[in-house]
Amino acid sequence: MKNNIFKKNDIRGVVEEEFSIDDAGTIAKAIITYFLQKNKTISTVIVGMDRRTHSPQIKKTVIEAIIDMGVNVIDIGLCPTPVFYFSLFNIDKANSGFMITASHNPKEYNGFKICLEQKSVWGKQIQEIKHLCYSNEFYQKPHSKKGTIKKWNAVETYINWLEQHFSHLKNLSIPAVIDCESGTASIVIPKLIEKMNWETRNPLFRIDFDADCDRISLITKDGESVASDKLLAIYAKQVLLDNPEASVVFDIKSSQGLIDELKKMGAKDIISPSGHSIIKDVMRKNNSLLAGELSGHFFFKHRYFGYDDGIYAMMRLFEILHQTNKSLETLLSTFPPKVSSPEYRIACEEEKKETIVEDVKNYFINKTNAKTITIDGIRAQLDYGWGLVRASNT
Repeated sequence: MKNNIFKKNDIRGVVEEEFSIDDAGTIAKAIITYFLQKNKTISTVIVGMDRRTHSPQIKKTVIEAIIDMGVNVIDIGLCPTPVFYFSLFNIDKANSGFMITASHNPKEYNGFKICLEQKSVWGKQIQEIKHLCYSNEFYQKPHSKKGTIKKWNAVETYINWLEQHFSHLKNLSIPAVIDCESGTASIVIPKLIEKMNWETRNPLFRIDFDADCDRISLITKDGESVASDKLLAIYAKQVLLDNPEASVVFDIKSSQGLIDELKKMGAKDIISPSGHSIIKDVMRKNNSLLAGELSGHFFFKHRYFGYDDGIYAMMRLFEILHQTNKSLETLLSTFPPKVSSPEYRIACEEEKKETIVEDVKNYFINKTNAKTITIDGIRAQLDYGWGLVRASNT
């Protein structure tokens, strides 16, 4: 396996080029060893997978590796990543595990999103797992007994939970087209629509999900892509009604318009480096009820479990539209108009990206008229606006 598969937020790479199916078994052993080093009482882990063509074989390989170590597995099968996270909070005596997915990466990629005791494993922790992979110093079971495998219908349990907690949205006419594309949203959305008894007449916007369904994006009836920081402001207004002065976390890519709106609402605004794992960590440290990332991740601790879930974010949006009896355009119109460029992704050799960012950082730090934030790359605020240069985690 290649070093570059061990990213900041997860493990991912091109299958059979950067890591093999057999390597997946080695990675699983390293993850379980890491878990047991942190908590030797862990006896059961949860494993889920997305719908990539190699996911079933990877799952088979990793489950065999885990039970050979004497650890039990709860196999939740094919599901979106948020359903895996949901399982961590809703299965007795099992709150650790990993999801076999490469998130939004192309189909030739796969990998692992890892959680220990309901918290994402990231950063230096991923590097510890990497070290274990190469050292082959894996946990040795004290007996010859294999672990067990149990199935758990996570998707059905998740849908039932949503039906129960959003019962006030049943039997409505929903003004949206929901696009599952070829991702795992299609495992949940048709069944959820049936449970909620929704119908659509005259759709006024479109909802899209990424491949593993932890992100959401909106397209208006006029074809405009809705910036996620605008959507975060809509969510924040609802959360702050119940919790005045609550803290809201957003990533460094979000606009000044969001910061202005949060201050106007009375929220405590907290800026974070980008990355879903980092944002969840910042939320916990600040006891925040809501967070968002410009890439479309939304995290609700208010009435939920505090992880990123595109489907749950959709439900909260439908709830706001229903309760306010306002259109999406009307809700968005309160956001201050700003001019911004797209996010440019510039191809770069992996080993050079940090050096380039450091050079840009030094340039702006030495400019006396620039206010800088350096928690993730360099964000420079000038009289006429701001800009950001950062190295991608993925």
